[in-house]
Amino acid sequence: MMKRSGGESGGDRLLDTIKGKKFVQGRLNFILDFVESDLASMPIQKKMAIALEYAHIYAGMIDKIKKTGKVDTGRLFSKVVDDLPNIQRRLKDFIMKVLKMEETVTKTTVEEVDLPPVRRILIMTPDEGYFIVETGFSYKPKGRVVVISGSEPDYDLAVNEVADLLTAFSGTRIRRCAFPECGKLFASTSIRNKLYHTPRCFYVHYSRMKRAGEKRKVA
Repeated sequence: MMKRSGGESGGDRLLDTIKGKKFVQGRLNFILDFVESDLASMPIQKKMAIALEYAHIYAGMIDKIKKTGKVDTGRLFSKVVDDLPNIQRRLKDFIMKVLKMEETVTKTTVEEVDLPPVRRILIMTPDEGYFIVETGFSYKPKGRVVVISGSEPDYDLAVNEVADLLTAFSGTRIRRCAFPECGKLFASTSIRNKLYHTPRCFYVHYSRMKRAGEKRKVA
């Protein structure tokens, strides 16, 4: 969550919160758009723009290269572009698990889970929403869990960003549009249970369901 200085007024804090939520929603939607993109047909310019967003996950590799010799930045950037399918796959796997948590966590399905001793864990509970546990020991929360662990290149830096964005503000969620013809993933930072990707999705879906209901009455 955004830091607040002691001299800020209530209006300033509200503005910071609004700006923060817009950033979180925009960044999550960028990631979700990438996750659902067809990389095979994506123009190289767009691939390069996305690669710039994820070049930081190779920081550990850059450090190793620096110790052994000169860093070929062009070759390294080309490596990031070539590795986009792996980054996309890792993010998609994590986000699908988050969606599954959203679908299964209710007041009647809460269960205790034994967590392995890993570095970072994303937990969802029905009352508190998402929160992160950083731990080196076993922990037993009541809720559903996605484990975040380490790898090389550090794809977890990309996954951790999603977890951090989800926990930045209460009510932040990843949803799949309830309109079957859309079905896109989207982010919501509203406390209200937003079910549709766009207002158009809602109106078209609602209109079709209403017409279908009227036809059944006539029949």
